[in-house]
Amino acid sequence: MRSESEVFASVLIDLAESVRIAPRILPETVGPGGRYRLEELVGIGHDSHVYRAIDLHLSKPDVPALVALKIRSSQSCCRIEAIIGRSVSCEYVVRTLDHGVLEDGATYIVQEWISGGDLGDLVLPMPRREAVGLVSAIARGVQALHTAGNIHGDLKPANILRDASGVPKVADFDMARASDLGDESRGGNVAFMAPERVLKPETPPSPSGDIFALGCMLSYFLTGDLPFGQDFKTIEENHRGGFEPTLRGVGKDLESICRRAMSRDIQARYTSAEMLANDLDRWGAHLPLEWTQPSVGRKMALLCRRHPLRVGLLVVLAVAVIAAGGWARASAMRDLDARQQAIAIAEAEIEAQNMKARETIKSFVNSGAFGNGVRNGASVFETLAWVEMLADTSVLGVEGPLLAREERISNLLRVRGEFASTHQSGGLTDSMAAYSLAYCFLDDGQSEEAAEQLAAARGGVLGSLPETDDARRSMDALGVLIEYERARLSGGPRVSELRKELGRLRREFVWIDSKHSVGRLLQAVLDREPAENRGRPGGGTGSP
Repeated sequence: MRSESEVFASVLIDLAESVRIAPRILPETVGPGGRYRLEELVGIGHDSHVYRAIDLHLSKPDVPALVALKIRSSQSCCRIEAIIGRSVSCEYVVRTLDHGVLEDGATYIVQEWISGGDLGDLVLPMPRREAVGLVSAIARGVQALHTAGNIHGDLKPANILRDASGVPKVADFDMARASDLGDESRGGNVAFMAPERVLKPETPPSPSGDIFALGCMLSYFLTGDLPFGQDFKTIEENHRGGFEPTLRGVGKDLESICRRAMSRDIQARYTSAEMLANDLDRWGAHLPLEWTQPSVGRKMALLCRRHPLRVGLLVVLAVAVIAAGGWARASAMRDLDARQQAIAIAEAEIEAQNMKARETIKSFVNSGAFGNGVRNGASVFETLAWVEMLADTSVLGVEGPLLAREERISNLLRVRGEFASTHQSGGLTDSMAAYSLAYCFLDDGQSEEAAEQLAAARGGVLGSLPETDDARRSMDALGVLIEYERARLSGGPRVSELRKELGRLRREFVWIDSKHSVGRLLQAVLDREPAENRGRPGGGTGSP
């Protein structure tokens, strides 16, 4: 542990360095031919000053080319930082544009101007998805550094900038080193420093140390607390004593990711920043982390989160198939008592089917096995729902017990008609049936009928869901599909623009789930020939 006198001496040295590089009198032009005009001092480091500057060579009238220009005392550090910045091409790493020596002997480095500030001023704790998205992007930037043979060595929130759109950028390579420029030990922020460097200051920076810092940042963003303490003494004691940070309320999988990244055992940490980013992306997509050996129940819960709309639509289909016979009989009955009796029979069948589904759940969880069973009308939900969940296969595209598209449309129209006749339109089941009809009509090339059903779905319970909900996003995608089909069939001017939007939506749905029904429908529509070369569209993709 450093003595009090050593700490005081270090502070004095840093102060002397910052005084030695006196701030410039602004505005001032520097660089070859007075290329850069310093406008504002925006930051002071231990041996550097950072200015907002204008590149006069690249500026246009009324459009100044803003850059960040850092002037520092250490020529070797400036050279290393410039080499690292120019050797890495990644959207999550600040780009280095130029470097050199000023007339007074000070060195400078020019980087892209990032206007959104750094992550040191975040309001913590952050929502989990926001924190995971940030650290995943930062980890990919760090991986780009590592791939180019570099190590950062001082990762912390203040060294991560955000651009105007919120994209994080790894910056400030003051402590970083290129692997071929020597193995000199560097400093760094002790709150995010790996235990091997805290306990042995002579230990040089390493990729594993950067991964440890990423884990600390993730924990910090999620909980609002520095994982190993606020001051050097506490942090050193915690590392020496094997302290494990508290991660309450972050969820089991995120806790596992944090603890693996922050492991005291270097061999137990992630072997690359990319692996950490991939696990964070899997968490964001509700996919299991196989190395945690998740239980069957955990996998099932994650699958339901990934496909909430598809699981709900299975229930709608089950209702349509099971109740079809009851509703057909009811329509033939002449008096209200007979109709109510038929509906009661259908409801009893549905309740019996729900009980069978619950028994199947118990049996599967207890035994880990799933019997094939008999595929008849009475077991359609039990069989098809579990094929969906266990095999991650769209049951709506499975051959056999499923009705043809025309029959599905007929049954779903009967479902909606029954709800309308009993003044129950707009509820969850009715809204989902309307959505299913919109999908089937679009799959069959009937855009106007699809538009009518989509309007009904949006006017019901589904329309009140948050914009980020999978059902809302799916309905919005169908809306764009309808616009495209109308423009394509009429030869409207927006065909090209809407086609590009469909392509963007398809990539978005495929990223969430390569088997997503809306993603498949988007691809099918994009694959259709122009209107002048084809007749009525067909060749469906299956149900949603």
